[in-house]
Amino acid sequence: MGLLYEAECKDIDPVSLLATLEIPPDPFAEDLVRGVSACLDELDELVASKAVGWDLDRMPALDRAVLRMAAYELAHRPDSPMAVVLAEAVDLASRFSTDGSGRFVNGVLASIASAVRGSAPPPGPDSPARPDSPAGVDPPPGTDQSGGLARPDAEDGSAPSGARPPGG
Repeated sequence: MGLLYEAECKDIDPVSLLATLEIPPDPFAEDLVRGVSACLDELDELVASKAVGWDLDRMPALDRAVLRMAAYELAHRPDSPMAVVLAEAVDLASRFSTDGSGRFVNGVLASIASAVRGSAPPPGPDSPARPDSPAGVDPPPGTDQSGGLARPDAEDGSAPSGARPPGG
């Protein structure tokens, strides 16, 4: 995740970043970076389709990096257990991004897992609180109309126009 985040912050291709490293990364990490880079458009479409009402470019950069990495594993690494991918992604988002990012990432990835692997994972401790939220994605808590993220208020549960995810 760190390499994907760094590449985005520097506005360079993740594979180009790999070439600048003095110490090569772990082979698994390198495979993830190369895979995410090669499939970036596909992964962004997948994430955007499951984060109903949220623009990808308005999500925190860390959330995007975690979602891309986990979506790559779910879609292209059948050797990666679904529960492990989700648990690690939620942990990373919870530890390093905004307060509500763990729940947000969990909801988006549960929907992606269902789409690409054919079955939804069991609800975890960070599962969205609102089962009626779009695609099971509940926006992060503590957000409001006073400068924070607006909570979905449309009848279909989608975010209002101009709404932003946490830290966006």
